[in-house]
Amino acid sequence: MNVTCGNAVLHNRFSTFELLEALIKGKPGDPQTRLVIVYRPPPSRRNQFTVNQFFADFSEMLSTIDTYPGEPLIVGDFNFNVDDSSDGHARQFMDIVESFNYKQHVSGPTHVCGHTLDLVLTQAECSVVSGISLCSTFPSDHEAALFNLMCGKYADNFRSLSFRKIRSVDFNAFRHDLDEITSAIAADSEMPLQMCVGRFNAELCSLLNTHAPLRERIMRPRKREPWYSDDLLEARRERRRLERRLRRSRLTVDREIFVAQRNTVNCLIQTLKQNYLAMKVADEASNPKELFQTINGMLHRSAQHLPAHDDAKELADKFADFFTEKFRGIRSAIPSVEVTRDESNCLSEMASFGTFTTDEITSIIAKASVKTCALDPLPLSLLSASIDIITPVITNIVNKSAATGEFPHSLKSALIRPLLKKSGLDVDSLQNYRPVSNLPFLGKIIVRAVVSRFFSYLQDHSLLEGMQSAPQHGNRDASDKIGYFKCP
Repeated sequence: MNVTCGNAVLHNRFSTFELLEALIKGKPGDPQTRLVIVYRPPPSRRNQFTVNQFFADFSEMLSTIDTYPGEPLIVGDFNFNVDDSSDGHARQFMDIVESFNYKQHVSGPTHVCGHTLDLVLTQAECSVVSGISLCSTFPSDHEAALFNLMCGKYADNFRSLSFRKIRSVDFNAFRHDLDEITSAIAADSEMPLQMCVGRFNAELCSLLNTHAPLRERIMRPRKREPWYSDDLLEARRERRRLERRLRRSRLTVDREIFVAQRNTVNCLIQTLKQNYLAMKVADEASNPKELFQTINGMLHRSAQHLPAHDDAKELADKFADFFTEKFRGIRSAIPSVEVTRDESNCLSEMASFGTFTTDEITSIIAKASVKTCALDPLPLSLLSASIDIITPVITNIVNKSAATGEFPHSLKSALIRPLLKKSGLDVDSLQNYRPVSNLPFLGKIIVRAVVSRFFSYLQDHSLLEGMQSAPQHGNRDASDKIGYFKCP
């Protein structure tokens, strides 16, 4: 089965009792069970609760839970002696249970004093619970109510994970093979741009498959908390050892030792969480993006927003069709304007971008953000470790692109990720998403090289607007002004 605690509908609505709610799911199409665990503390001067207040809250809960998905299953310690027919409060409680067509399944004492305090409640016609039995759970003073829950077997959330062992790559052998590939490509100086880029990507993909072949593993997602430490692991092992000893001996001294170790584990977990989060927030103080991601994780806010869907491919096709039609609409709405050029006052002309040197391209790569696109033939970690070998080939490609005025067709593809424009918008409406492109690394290097040379020309000839207050160098508008690429 699959137990989900994220569909709570009753949380923090009642003050006279505590509850924990979970939705138990079987395989798709099977009935669901909404489990509600209740604890009613006895009325006291400290909590100032009355029995009548509890009856009102419990009646409201029974009337509310029926309106939500899942067969109700209510269990817990209600602190009513329902086995005592002379107890007026217990009789009144059972009258409320029966008035909402619920049935109580536990028979026999569940407390050391000989009364039935722990109950299992379901709707009278419901048959999800069977085979109830009681067993001792020392050191607790309550007996455990065990029962069978009729629930379809949940399809385990196994998934196929594809990965490469990049850290296991022999870098000396990798660099040797990469040097042979780049030397062969550089030796053919007459190779056309499109063919050069295609061969470059194909050779690097083949090299990656040789040294870090793609592996596949079927696994169930399991996430270990980053704050988990070896000290906590040892403390939890010690707690389990002491608990087993207590169950065997049932001595008071062993109970005290176990309780002390249990409290130690709880305090250690709290301390580890606090220290980890405080350190993470301090480290990310200068990076707002990562800081907000951390805070969203602390507050259990979902970072990924997508419309409800059963088939990821079908959803991707919907986004692709929507964005394509949106772009077509924008283009059709832009009127065509005939531009006339007046070259009579032109004092300078940029006839070509010139030749880029290896040092220039190396500097551009060094300043590039460390991001890898799935369309790249090599992970950026391997590329950075072999930058001295691969830069000459990249420089050659950049120079061919600048000289011919062409942009490689294979680098015009991008991975589009839809992002919600603003939190709080309807996630099922495609109009509330904007497309974010993840571009190949080589294409970004070509654009940055040309933008860098273009700005150098503007600065050398004093063609930049002196009164412009907005940033100039590196501005995206500058790259939009470059129209030298042929995009057939």
